[in-house]
Amino acid sequence: ILYGVELNIISPDGTIDLEDSILSTLDYALISIHPPALTPYEYEDLTDAYIHAMDHPKVRFLGHIDDARFPVNFERLLSIAKENGIYPEINNGSLMPDAYRKGGQENCRKILEICKKMDLPVLLSSDSHGKKNIGNMEYIYPLLEETNFPSHLIINYQPELLKKILNP
Repeated sequence: ILYGVELNIISPDGTIDLEDSILSTLDYALISIHPPALTPYEYEDLTDAYIHAMDHPKVRFLGHIDDARFPVNFERLLSIAKENGIYPEINNGSLMPDAYRKGGQENCRKILEICKKMDLPVLLSSDSHGKKNIGNMEYIYPLLEETNFPSHLIINYQPELLKKILNP
């Protein structure tokens, strides 16, 4: 069993919302931006917020960077993430027809194309907010097929890669 957390980035300087005393007890963290932690539309580009938050040693994944309410420069962010051994999440919640995030389909497609070009693995997630969707990947698989995303770049299919990511 692995213990992890999805951290909120709460300021443009990359400040996260959990103390090191708690984070030090966990195996990994995923960073993301949610309202009301940051007000949507307030910032033109939040790439630097993600980049600064990546500095924390427990951070291993970028959560739902596809949300157009919190715009980032995908090429720049993913390039720096790759340099730092941090991997983007692609989650089913962003792809669902009733998703509250904006631009999920289009932006996840862009992220997958960039990751394929960069040879950067991704983590697939159901992003379930309740028991109904735990493990639900029904919208991810068609997108992976559509983008011809290689299976060797899917962390979920590579247990040894996941071990390496969590224990750098």
